[in-house]
Amino acid sequence: MCIRDRNISGDPITNASIEIKNNSNETVNISQTDVNGWVWWVELTEYIRNSSTTDYRNPYNITISATGYKTKYLKVDMTESKIIETVLEQE
Repeated sequence: MCIRDRNISGDPITNASIEIKNNSNETVNISQTDVNGWVWWVELTEYIRNSSTTDYRNPYNITISATGYKTKYLKVDMTESKIIETVLEQE
């Protein structure tokens, strides 16, 4: 999954914090956006299967925050690769 954050004017938000938690509320990734507003290729697993059980990790809860902007919350099911583009509103 890739995530891009922009402001209402379409400008990238640098150093926005991206926190991703699985359905057990375990943090699986914490990243910062780059100068173009991107976090590139976060690997998230839909499920883990062994010989007797399947452990589902979906849905993932994503929290996006940046100084001077309202925090955004997303819920995402990972069944395929995704590009998520968000717009953060100023406080």
